Amino acid sequence: MFGKLLSLLGFVVALTGCGVSQAEKERVVTEYSPIIIKKFQTLGYQGKITVDDYTKMIETGSERLYFTYSEEVDGKVISLKDSISIATYKSPEEDLADAEVDMGIREEAMWQQPAVKAQAAQIKQLFSELETEDLKLISVTGQSVQTISDSDGELIREDVVRGRNELSQDASNNREAGLSIGGYYHIDVSKYLKNHVLEIRIDFDWRMSEEEQDDLSGPRLDFSDRIKSLDFTCLWDGYYKVGFDRVSRSNRSGDIQDMIVLDIRGGKLVRSFSVL
Repeated sequence: MFGKLLSLLGFVVALTGCGVSQAEKERVVTEYSPIIIKKFQTLGYQGKITVDDYTKMIETGSERLYFTYSEEVDGKVISLKDSISIATYKSPEEDLADAEVDMGIREEAMWQQPAVKAQAAQIKQLFSELETEDLKLISVTGQSVQTISDSDGELIREDVVRGRNELSQDASNNREAGLSIGGYYHIDVSKYLKNHVLEIRIDFDWRMSEEEQDDLSGPRLDFSDRIKSLDFTCLWDGYYKVGFDRVSRSNRSGDIQDMIVLDIRGGKLVRSFSVL
């Protein structure tokens, strides 16, 4: 009886998650593939696009198309995966007419450069020094600056927008010069980190007791003090967003995201502020 219940539960979960037959997946992939390939070619990408999968969530009706972009760079094939939201009640041409199909690919391409990967490895090594039995480093990733915190008294939106436009123009110039992955692979990441167009995200999981979650002032102050003791001389100038999920020791659900922004200049922490 218990086995039957598990089987039924598995069936319900699968049905709730994605209600698409294999035939429907193949049809959507086949119809959308040439449109996506053409859009990437029009944008100046020289690599190969492969549409991998299509999903539709029954409870929300949301649809996503998953694809891989591959290009040989300096004798090595770089493969980047991404997905986009689609609406199959439209024709593929109409649906993707104004879609920025390369948004995730261009974002990821910048962080594939050997020098950038080496810097990411140094960041990971540095912040792993903060790990304890209850505090674990989960990931180090690069991203574009999307929002400006009210706690940030220096960065202004106009500067970020100006920097984004400059980055986009650099990529365009790179494409015209025939450089890799739509011109984004050769973007000067350190420059745009310094100008706060890009930033580094560092994520931890922090297992806490219920008492610690109710009053975070003590653990958070200790965490901030430990951060300030790190040696930042190996880091590029820029914003480093150190985030952590406050996870109950007894229950994984109910995570609360907390974040501290570190402003690094000249290998030193010049200021920090909270972005809860």
